[in-house]
Amino acid sequence: MNQPSLFAPVLDRFDVGQRRLVATAAVLMGSLLLLASSRMSLPIGPVPLTMQSLMAIALGLVLGSRLGAAAAMLYFLQCLAIPGFSAGAMPLTGGFVLGFVPAAFLAGWLFERGHGRSLGKALLASIPANLVIFAFGLPWLAIGLGLDFERAWAVGAAPFMVVEAVKIGLGVVMLRGLGLIAGRRA
Repeated sequence: MNQPSLFAPVLDRFDVGQRRLVATAAVLMGSLLLLASSRMSLPIGPVPLTMQSLMAIALGLVLGSRLGAAAAMLYFLQCLAIPGFSAGAMPLTGGFVLGFVPAAFLAGWLFERGHGRSLGKALLASIPANLVIFAFGLPWLAIGLGLDFERAWAVGAAPFMVVEAVKIGLGVVMLRGLGLIAGRRA
């Protein structure tokens, strides 16, 4: 059963012209939230520990598949165009940043298809979205550092698995606490 994104009721309050403006503002704000989440950084190797994956998935859950992915794409383009925009070194971490786009889309798409109706389903929707980030990031990292996949996994994924699980849980619980998942406010 399909359900609208969490942001859809906000857009519904505006006429068509205003919706475009509000949606554009939401995409811009989403890209800035990704920037802010990149600044919460702990350097632990070639890939810093940030809150970006949590933010990318939350953008998909809140804004929906299309607007969430648009915000992540805008952030990726800003990282490419503006030196120093992202916390990490784009030659090494650009794949993770690019992975935010399909991750936000997937999280939103799953939510829109009913995976936000309960806390458990929202958690399950967040896991594949998080794995997409690694699917984009690890090959990019391996090429950037000249590593085989096993070594790229050891430096770019293995150190983050527990933290990513905690971030997924934290994000979904925060959305639930705000009343946005399962029994969300009208």
